[in-house]
Parts: sequence; C-alpha cells; structure tokens
Amino acid sequence: MNFPPFLNLILGPLFVLFGVFRINLGRKVTPLLKEQGGMRGQPKLNQYFVGTIYIAAGLFVIYLAASHYL
Repeated sequence: MNFPPFLNLILGPLFVLFGVFRINLGRKVTPLLKEQGGMRGQPKLNQYFVGTIYIAAGLFVIYLAASHYL
C-alpha cells in the first residue's frame, strides 16, 4: 500500500520532532520521573537510542517522499 507523497512529507518531520523530543527526555531523566514509569522513566541511553531511530525513520520517510517528486 502506497501513501500519498504529501502525507509522507507531513509525517516525516513529525517523526523527526518526536525523535528530538525523546533525546531531550533523555537529558532530563530524574529520579522522580523514573518513579512515574512509562516513556519518561526510561534510562538515558534508551531515550537516546529510540530518539535516534525515530529521527532516522523520519529522514527516510522524507527521502522516499522527495524521491517521488524527482
């Protein structure tokens, strides 16, 4: 199933922004956040890794959408 390229150009930057958000969460991990659990309570390295994966996925989606227009 192919998504329309304009939808990919909307979702790609959202992936990148969410990846940056995850990396910033990794910089702010505190004991209080660890007690809450969930996404905010994960270890720093896990936040960095998941954030990097989201950024790479977003850039790949943008690349696929841009290659459709070229």
